[in-house]
Amino acid sequence: MKIHKIFIKVLLLNLIFAITYTTNSLFGMSFNSRRTYRSTSPCTRLYFGKTPKLRALPDNFYFDTFLGKDPVYQIGQLLYGEEFTAQALSENEIFLKGSSGTGGVISPANLQRIAAPINQQNHGTLEVVVSDVHASCMNQGFREVLQLPMGSTLFVEDGNNPQYFQFIHPEGAFQTMLLISKNSVTEINKLKQLDEHSLRSMAVSQAEKLLGIPFQWGGQSAFERCGFDCAGLIHTAYRSCAKIISRDVAALFRKTAEIDSSNLQPGDLVFAGQPIGLNKNDVRIDHVLLYAGNDELIEASPQTGLCEKTTCTKLFGKSINLLKNGDVVPAFDEEYLIFFRSIF
Repeated sequence: MKIHKIFIKVLLLNLIFAITYTTNSLFGMSFNSRRTYRSTSPCTRLYFGKTPKLRALPDNFYFDTFLGKDPVYQIGQLLYGEEFTAQALSENEIFLKGSSGTGGVISPANLQRIAAPINQQNHGTLEVVVSDVHASCMNQGFREVLQLPMGSTLFVEDGNNPQYFQFIHPEGAFQTMLLISKNSVTEINKLKQLDEHSLRSMAVSQAEKLLGIPFQWGGQSAFERCGFDCAGLIHTAYRSCAKIISRDVAALFRKTAEIDSSNLQPGDLVFAGQPIGLNKNDVRIDHVLLYAGNDELIEASPQTGLCEKTTCTKLFGKSINLLKNGDVVPAFDEEYLIFFRSIF
């Protein structure tokens, strides 16, 4: 009996040590310190507020935020495999900032639930990105246990299966070997070899896959209650082509180059904004659309509540080749200034 009690005590001490070691060495952060992680949650919704607390919704395959009485709103999402930095604001708050500029605040305990240290997750040798709207991930018994949205990145091994890649999925202190269809992902090295014309064409095709998905402020995935906003749609389309652009509409405007409408090509961007000062450059950018060619535009529309394809003529009253940068156009029951930009 005495030996039995000692054995149990040793087990408990080892368990406490393991939990303490994991929390302190991987996720314990001193004030204002920064570390780099990779998201292990299919979609983490980020909210701006006092102290958002994440909770798991396994039936919908993503993490949500319990709003309570805290006045918060969603400002973005972290997708599976996305690298982000974490900065400790206090003992109970950590600020996350994704590679696309998206940020939000969570607790240290919840950081452990949605992320792995950057140097601990890359078990595969081949990096791929999800190119389907959703990609099913299955266990060795071919039962779906995870879904990943378009734009998610992961490191896989080819193995001997002609239909599936295999990869290690970290779940807290545990790791699970999962399978993902080769048809639902694209090798990032191959995408980075695309010429500009092919990349533009592919980005438009990827955006077209998202037509019909609901509009959601701060969204960039097709999961239920996630959806896309205008910049999130374009960011995800390009992200699935291995080109990372800002998912904030104002930042995207600042980081792109002005072009004439006569030089627009599929994959270029059309911005709509309102003047906020006497200077013509004092503009608040409110909306961005993806040019698809032949006067067609793809947008996540807050007016219709859907990702949809429309035309410049229908939306702004004129064919796109008749408009110039800074022209005033009627749109969304108001007057807007229109601008044409390129990420290339």
